[in-house]
Amino acid sequence: MDYTRLRDLLVAQMWKEADKETGNVMLQAAGRTQQGYLDVHACCNFPSLDLRTIDQLWLKYSDRKFGFTVQKEIWVAKGGKQDGSYDWNTYVKLADEVGWRQGKSSKCFDDLTFDKTKAKRGHLPTAGELSRVKVGCVGSLGWVWVVSSLFSRLTP
Repeated sequence: MDYTRLRDLLVAQMWKEADKETGNVMLQAAGRTQQGYLDVHACCNFPSLDLRTIDQLWLKYSDRKFGFTVQKEIWVAKGGKQDGSYDWNTYVKLADEVGWRQGKSSKCFDDLTFDKTKAKRGHLPTAGELSRVKVGCVGSLGWVWVVSSLFSRLTP
């Protein structure tokens, strides 16, 4: 996998573009480019090295404000399990904490905050269009499975 474009976008603090690129490289790593989305099976079998690489890039260039590790820390703090099991209530707490919801509604990709100074800790990545293609909005029912499955793949 080539993460040069993702790294360059993160270095330039082009958060929206980096989020979209994250979705692209995740599809490539999972062999799901043609489908255009990750399903639970792909997330449960997502290559750990690729997930760790993507996460480390986000952590490094956001000064640990963004990244899957940050999201997983919030997930666990809100009562989520680390085994990838589906948990809607914990997901709602995570989504509220990181700013993926407005009131009781999930935000769609274009409504997210791509300004590091204004975004909440853990707000990114959402894997860009990946969440929208599969389930409509970040925080939709299917995205809960994607998030919880990916978190189970993150190793310390």
